[in-house]
Amino acid sequence: MINLYIKSGCMRQHNPKSNLKRSIPSYQNSCLQRELTTSTLLVDRVSQKRRKNFDTLVGKSNGISSPVEPFTTYKHSIELRENVADLWWTVNDDKQEILFELHVKTTGWIALGISPDGAMIGADIGTGWVDKIGNVHFQDRYAYAFARPIIDNTTQDWFHLQGREQNGWTSIQFKRLLDTSDPMDVPIMSGITNVIFAYGLVDADLSRPNGDISSHGPRRGVLKIPLHS
Repeated sequence: MINLYIKSGCMRQHNPKSNLKRSIPSYQNSCLQRELTTSTLLVDRVSQKRRKNFDTLVGKSNGISSPVEPFTTYKHSIELRENVADLWWTVNDDKQEILFELHVKTTGWIALGISPDGAMIGADIGTGWVDKIGNVHFQDRYAYAFARPIIDNTTQDWFHLQGREQNGWTSIQFKRLLDTSDPMDVPIMSGITNVIFAYGLVDADLSRPNGDISSHGPRRGVLKIPLHS
């Protein structure tokens, strides 16, 4: 009678009468090669699956809510919140900068931030709005506490390019360096980035100190997004 033993995916034959195992070197090499090939295939499949998920996340989203066309064509887009906020972006590795376009369903101020851990404290935030005569205002702010972010008093590293209000939505295109070397900014590294957003119902009041912005209340959110692959 011949019994079959299976170990690590390799099949060995054993004859209990002779108590001899067929495990000659050629068989062992064949078995080892099969194990290595199987392991390699499994790793490749896992890597391909992770890459597919990564590409899907940073690719163009089909869930964009904004009825307003973006100013240009971007490599990536995502719906930050259904029927509320959308984000487009493209990374320029040569210039080491990132171009954003944020659309939010409001005629007040809008903001996008890069957070060290997903919380408000320590976040580097670009805040902007379009006033009643169509002028775009944009500020580099920093959240030193769970309070209204202050205007960055070191260097202004968020730069708006254009913006508009249309159909009840505010759209602003802006850019910044991936790493500004500013202690009040958060570098955008390869991999996952904690992205926060918020908006108000009215524009910031430039007549008040620090260009006062109204409280966002529950009008905020945070997502983990691979901005820079």
